[in-house]
Amino acid sequence: MEVKFRGFTESDGDVLERILIENGQFDYPEVEGKNSMRRVSQCDGAVFLVAEIEGVVCGFAKGFYDGSRAQIQLVSVSQNFKKRGIGTKLVDAVVEKFRARGALTVSVINLESTTEYWAQLGFEKLPVHVMLKQTS
Repeated sequence: MEVKFRGFTESDGDVLERILIENGQFDYPEVEGKNSMRRVSQCDGAVFLVAEIEGVVCGFAKGFYDGSRAQIQLVSVSQNFKKRGIGTKLVDAVVEKFRARGALTVSVINLESTTEYWAQLGFEKLPVHVMLKQTS
């Protein structure tokens, strides 16, 4: 089973929303929903990869590089495809895209419960907190 990566297309929105919902990652539809996905995919600094196996969308990852800092914002894999290394392959592919653009480091926003996973991928815990302010 070969995992293939491609860029996001608008037709991916519904299936990617379903993946987020099944993983409990759809707390902010205005930030993570298909309309937001479309806007993110149009940003020059964004990396937005969709993973497929035999033409079936099985996960995605997105992040950005602003010329100074690279950050993975979200990785999500369908429950039907978990435990196959797809998340790790997505992370590796995004990191490689950032490296090709000149990023020297990559950070990730993650839940405390996933810290061990990210550490196994070579990420180090930093003494910072992510905070959110609604603007509308």
